[in-house]
Amino acid sequence: MKEASAPIWVDVRSDRERKVSGISRAISIAELPAALKAKKRIVVVYCTVGYRSGLEVLELEKRGIAARNLRGGILAWLAAGGQIVGESGKPTHKVHVYGKSWAVVPEGFEAIY
Repeated sequence: MKEASAPIWVDVRSDRERKVSGISRAISIAELPAALKAKKRIVVVYCTVGYRSGLEVLELEKRGIAARNLRGGILAWLAAGGQIVGESGKPTHKVHVYGKSWAVVPEGFEAIY
């Protein structure tokens, strides 16, 4: 996607979860205000399965921010063939899944909790 029209990816998982991996170029919720000042772009929020990000989308919409929830979270992203990167920015096959109950990852990926 062109940078100017690409969505702003926001990862609302904890620091511990984000340090394992995330969607490339995703920012934390704390970084969102600065990102919104630069460009008027759609915001896509995600977490592990979509619950925490869904709650955050409701809060953002109350503030007038156009936001969408990545339905199914990072686990759905992986199941659909999406790639993730580690803290170094390089591709990885490790994903923090919040807890044992959510340790359902595609073949070739390692669930961390």
